Amino acid sequence: MADLATLQANLEHLKDALTSGSKRVRYEGPNGAQEVEYRSVNDLLKAIAATEQEIAALQGTAITTINIRSKGWQ
Repeated sequence: MADLATLQANLEHLKDALTSGSKRVRYEGPNGAQEVEYRSVNDLLKAIAATEQEIAALQGTAITTINIRSKGWQ
């Protein structure tokens, strides 16, 4: 598992990619700098959630998830 500072930096890179519309992220991994191209926005969101969970585990905090479902506008 990476240290807290590396995970937080990686999380910022993931969020930057999401907001810019890119699916390619460059970040520090266990073997140095790595570049990953995610197949979809959903995969990118999963990576963000997983990184947030790792950060929470290191900090000893819990993540609360709220699922919202909608049938759309009627």
